[in-house]
Amino acid sequence: MTTQLEQICTNCHAFRPVSYKQGEEKGICLLGPVFEPYLDEIVELDSP
Repeated sequence: MTTQLEQICTNCHAFRPVSYKQGEEKGICLLGPVFEPYLDEIVELDSP
């Protein structure tokens, strides 16, 4: 069961999934300050 916050997060442009498997809803929020030093690398690796 997903919460309303989880549904909002997965539809946000700042959400990056940990896995692209169907039904896998775990990921990170790029708006989190802990990921700021790694943003360029995360986006680069996530781009096709």
